[in-house]
Amino acid sequence: MIFVVPLFRLELHKIFYNILITVIFLMTVLTVSKNRRAMLFFVIFLIAAEWISTELDLIYLTGFSKLISILFFIFVVFRLIFQAAAAKNVNLNVVLEAINGYLLLGVVFSIMVKIIAVFSPESYSFTGGIELGSANISPMSDYYYYGFVTYTTLGYGDMLPQLPYSKSLAILTSVCGQIYVAVIIAMLVGKYASRGQSNS
Repeated sequence: MIFVVPLFRLELHKIFYNILITVIFLMTVLTVSKNRRAMLFFVIFLIAAEWISTELDLIYLTGFSKLISILFFIFVVFRLIFQAAAAKNVNLNVVLEAINGYLLLGVVFSIMVKIIAVFSPESYSFTGGIELGSANISPMSDYYYYGFVTYTTLGYGDMLPQLPYSKSLAILTSVCGQIYVAVIIAMLVGKYASRGQSNS
């Protein structure tokens, strides 16, 4: 979703975003090893809320569905981290869980940026001439772009937080991105090294 949707024409972003977020919601159910049935019902509710809020363009339902999506993805990220931490050996599955957790956490921060920008358009500004405060709200791909550029601490500076709470979210985003990489890589390397020592 993050890499593919921006390749299409702007008017197709909304439909492709909805299709791919639906796929992501359904695939996350498969990544969690416990309580899949309960999660499936919750995911169906999330998918319905996402599609209805997008189609009817209801701002409060959009905010509610995005907030529930954030909570769901945070839950999934922590489950993936715990599953990776509980694994005895570092294998491809553990590495993929760690990568999925990293990407989903970036999605969480991107959705947070969208919520702030929708309810407070003056929170962010583009230096490239596009203004979020205009009648044409920025496509979701712009929020993913900003979220991941901040999350990875790349920081091109073409979209800037303007208000204290959007600046605070930018700091939280960049710190969490660095902490995730440092902690997860340290954990995976430690597990891999201990496996190598036990084999000797």
